[in-house]
Amino acid sequence: MKNIFELIIGVLGLSICILSAQIPAVSWTPFHYTPFHYFVPHAMLQTDNIAVGAPSATDSATRPVIEKLEMTHLHRELSEIRILIAQLATKTDLHVTNAAVRKILSTLQILTTNFADLDAIKTQLDEKASELDLNNTNTALRKVDSDLEKLTQNFEQSAISTVVDIGRMPESCADLKLIGYKMNGFFQIKGKEKIENVYCDFTTNAIELQKWIGYAEIKSASVYFYVQKNSNFKKTATPIPFELERLNVGNAMNLASGIFTAPRPGIYFFSFAGTAFYEPSQYLKYFGVSLYLNDELIGSGEVDSLKNVAYEWSPLSLQSTLNLNKGDKVWLELYYSDPTMFLFDSSPPNHFTHFTGFMLEENTVASL
Repeated sequence: MKNIFELIIGVLGLSICILSAQIPAVSWTPFHYTPFHYFVPHAMLQTDNIAVGAPSATDSATRPVIEKLEMTHLHRELSEIRILIAQLATKTDLHVTNAAVRKILSTLQILTTNFADLDAIKTQLDEKASELDLNNTNTALRKVDSDLEKLTQNFEQSAISTVVDIGRMPESCADLKLIGYKMNGFFQIKGKEKIENVYCDFTTNAIELQKWIGYAEIKSASVYFYVQKNSNFKKTATPIPFELERLNVGNAMNLASGIFTAPRPGIYFFSFAGTAFYEPSQYLKYFGVSLYLNDELIGSGEVDSLKNVAYEWSPLSLQSTLNLNKGDKVWLELYYSDPTMFLFDSSPPNHFTHFTGFMLEENTVASL
């Protein structure tokens, strides 16, 4: 871009020379001034190959016309320069260059009516060229910044390219180091049953590469339910159904069938509470509820009565914590010694029968 301004300066310098040769100068004396030409362009004017001598009175009369023609010619040359500068302005990409060229155009606009300002404009062009050098410096700095950005991107790409695929989830700090981790810190790795938190020290000659912190409490989905009954129930050898659903997040509990199906492997907690009703009797009676896992009896809760002389309502309960696999089924069943006994729940809205369960911990590894 500086070359462009040097071209402009050169053209304007040539214009100054032309102007010096074309515009009459003034010689002052104490009484009057006498115009003269440096190269006296009218001394030997050729017309149709006929030499014309020194100016005569007729020449004096025609001289203003000739000078006007010369000024018009110079005006046209300067106008062409203005057009050239305008074209150069469209080819620059420096934000200050357009402003500088516009200022030159403005100055040349004034020049077309006042030719005596050419030397001042040349000085202004020199100053603009110096400013352009500063802008070139800024451009160079921006280029350096761009090169640094590319270098950073290349470095990051190189770091990514060094990552190794071990073909499985990392199970230790050694696996993480093999993958390509270099910075010390806390990481989660795949344990035997759960995701584990560890601290990895990748420092060269580290005393301990891996320090176990604990298990990560991660659940891929929440599972919990709370259901109740609205009526008495006395059937045996069949899952107890429920009519009222308070909560059933994960939809693992089927109220109509009374069966809970584990949607995720993990540790689950179950709790049952109800009321047993039995009539007066002289004999030993018992009433209980059992928890089953896939047709396997897990445990029971029972109440007994001997020689009761009145109607009795006895509370019974059962809790259990189970390690379930996905798809395992859990339910409750009744058993008793007298057919007059039953699970009491015929006084809405009291609701004496409750069954609840939820997942304590998920076996995350088995879910992967």
